[in-house]
Amino acid sequence: MDAGVGAGIAEVRADQKLNKREFAEMLGIADTVISNVESGVREPSKELLLNISIKYAVSLNWLCLGLGEKSLVAAVRLLPKITTTHNFGIMV
Repeated sequence: MDAGVGAGIAEVRADQKLNKREFAEMLGIADTVISNVESGVREPSKELLLNISIKYAVSLNWLCLGLGEKSLVAAVRLLPKITTTHNFGIMV
């Protein structure tokens, strides 16, 4: 597993000033899941990643791949710039 995902989750948790138990409780999962994901023992489920992204307004690109802006709000603000400067072959 890519340690970056676990490190990203740990960073989100630290930003919220939550310990693993509190963070897990907010997400409705066991604290051992957070521990195992952050340490790289276990991969996070898609549901967990999506939950973290929504609840803490974190970009999935940043969380999963370490790319772009961490803040989902900042990432969305970049969309008009990206779509006007690049032709992705999409009709708008």
